[in-house]
Amino acid sequence: MRELLILELRKVTTRRSTRIKGIALIAMSVLMAVAVLGFENYYYVDGNGNESVLRGWDALSKKRELYRGIEGELASEAIRDALLTSNQLTDAYGSLKDIPLPVYYSELYPIEPVLKAMRTAIIDPNTGIALPFNSWTAEDAQDFYTLRTDILKRHLAIQYPDHPANIAQAMRMNSRIGHFTYIYGFGSNALDYLSLLLLLIVVICTIAVSPIYSGDYQSGADDILRCTKRGRAKLGIAKLAAAHILSLGLFAACISLYLAITMAIFGFDSLKTSLQMVSSAISFWPVSMGEAAALVAFSGALSLMAMVSFTALLSSRLKNPASTLAAALCMCFLPVVLYVIAGGTTVDWVRLILPSGGIGFQNSFLYELMNTRLVALGGLGAWSPCINPVACAIEIFAFGSLSVAAYARHEAT
Repeated sequence: MRELLILELRKVTTRRSTRIKGIALIAMSVLMAVAVLGFENYYYVDGNGNESVLRGWDALSKKRELYRGIEGELASEAIRDALLTSNQLTDAYGSLKDIPLPVYYSELYPIEPVLKAMRTAIIDPNTGIALPFNSWTAEDAQDFYTLRTDILKRHLAIQYPDHPANIAQAMRMNSRIGHFTYIYGFGSNALDYLSLLLLLIVVICTIAVSPIYSGDYQSGADDILRCTKRGRAKLGIAKLAAAHILSLGLFAACISLYLAITMAIFGFDSLKTSLQMVSSAISFWPVSMGEAAALVAFSGALSLMAMVSFTALLSSRLKNPASTLAAALCMCFLPVVLYVIAGGTTVDWVRLILPSGGIGFQNSFLYELMNTRLVALGGLGAWSPCINPVACAIEIFAFGSLSVAAYARHEAT
């Protein structure tokens, strides 16, 4: 078995097309990691009174300096001070839009992350719309974390009145959240590009492994291999294992390279930032940005392996590699299509249990983690980020076993 696995690995890795795909993926990992820096912008008013902008590394350095005063644990006193500053400026100038740019950039810009957290936390539980700052009192700001928890509980009770057990689970998770932490650096853009890179890895690996069985069917090599001593189930297992090892190897190389470059740019300390400071402050998932990145990568690895097993199953049943590839690519993008053109509980369940349900754009695991939804099934319900990883873990073995069985039966005919 060991010799078969080594032989299959050598066979796959020596293909010119596989090497080109691997090099292209690694190059894309580097380019995407560097491209994240291009989203860094810092607007300011120059000496002539004109609005100017710094970009890239200069903007990142300036923002690090600017936000240093609010970095660390976000204390209730800092939230109160931010509210008082905002209300004083709106009292003096009217709405936020009427504040002169020099005043806005000098007074409000340095506390914008705190104001953003306040906007996404203090909402109308019925509508989810943020309440205006002038409706707050200094006492409300001082009790920000208690008020946020109360609003979260009322919001969930209004949204999901028939699922008290799930709400209780959410509140238990929320109880593990203390004060938010904020350190400027690794943010939503870096996570977005990580999610996009995962989609590219899955698509390229799906293309690479699509002829795993059907390639031999088409070339006629299978007619010879099936006559050998280990040419049935054992060879099928070796081919499947080689496809998984190749895919996971590319995955590990690309993700490690992407994260290493982004960490070199933004700094490891920024991974301590609470997810609530980047997405929604009423999120009840007690994770930091570093933990969120790890969860996204882990979910992506499960989706990749599930798609490899699913592609192997298609390849074991179809005699034409082109048909295998077309069907596998349709599965890659089916969750994206379902998310865009359809909705509802049934579609959500279908979309999330597909092997590619954790990758994509707005439908990806990242956005399910940031915008947690309860997907109901009768009287039961599950939080959306939990569904796809569990489904993929099952599908890896289910589709893989079925593919080997189908390949062995095909050889016996």
